Amino acid sequence: MCITIAANIAETALLTFPACFPDSVVGFTAHREKSDVRFIEYLFRAFRDSVKRRAYGSVQENINLEVLRDLEFPIPSLSLQVQIANFLTLIDDRIALLRETNATLEAIAQALFKSWFVDFDPVRAKQQGQMPEGMDEATAALFPDSFEESELGVVPKGWKFGALSEICSVTIGGLWGKDVQSSGRKICKSCIDSRGLRPTMM
Repeated sequence: MCITIAANIAETALLTFPACFPDSVVGFTAHREKSDVRFIEYLFRAFRDSVKRRAYGSVQENINLEVLRDLEFPIPSLSLQVQIANFLTLIDDRIALLRETNATLEAIAQALFKSWFVDFDPVRAKQQGQMPEGMDEATAALFPDSFEESELGVVPKGWKFGALSEICSVTIGGLWGKDVQSSGRKICKSCIDSRGLRPTMM
């Protein structure tokens, strides 16, 4: 296990290979007969804020080996450590799987959006007398079967470029892009409104 002792203090990681560390990282080897390294790593996660409060330095906060040696944690029996680590590892694995699934679904959604509304694949398919791929008839019927010229280039027939304000209404917001006074300091607050958005295709 390794832990950072400078800048981003108390960030931890478990390594499965030998490694050398710079001055800002410290490596640990757990006593197998006394501790489960996974449990120790979870302990550091849980007590990260407490470890950070022991940091010193004005430009960049640091902790040293003495600070680490003096740290006290509640340590249960080795068998209980293993049980706790196994349970938390299952949760971490589940979270990682869900994140991977979400990333895959996001990539699919982006690819689908690009295909439909940037490359206009459904329109091109219908233009060639084909059924758009991966689309039911009801959805395909929403897309035209030809293109036409616009001031900004070729677009699907019946579509146009316009401002977002033409199809949406502002429910909350305002023109807040101005300097305001706060506790004697001048703060610039920036924002956008519907008039500041670029034209989009409709």
